[in-house]
Amino acid sequence: MTTTTGACTCGQIHFTIEGPAGLAVNCHCSDCRKRNGSAFSSYLVVDEDKLQLHGEQAPARFEIARQGSRSFCADCGTPLFNRNHKYPGKLMVFLGILDGSVPSPRFNLYTDEALDWVMALARLKGVTQGLVP
Repeated sequence: MTTTTGACTCGQIHFTIEGPAGLAVNCHCSDCRKRNGSAFSSYLVVDEDKLQLHGEQAPARFEIARQGSRSFCADCGTPLFNRNHKYPGKLMVFLGILDGSVPSPRFNLYTDEALDWVMALARLKGVTQGLVP
């Protein structure tokens, strides 16, 4: 069975994901850009029951009333994963916290909100353009 591992920057929270890696995506919605301070966010979408947390502490969580929640390390601030009410039972784990080989994103979500220069870069690399309402 395939196992994916990851951790926050300080190592207080680490995790394993059992089974196939899941779908990797880039989200360009303005909410993700603001919450993460970046031009877009890259996630691995996994079944919630496949992610097992380990370590000294549980993640802190910020509730986003209309969407879901964001979990992060309270010590170092590393974003860990998001929950979205639109996708029950799924977690969006940040690609940047995965150990080892990281899967390539296959879709760009919410491209209608994307920054123009980011989408131009995506077209150069051949990433599939996808729009999810």
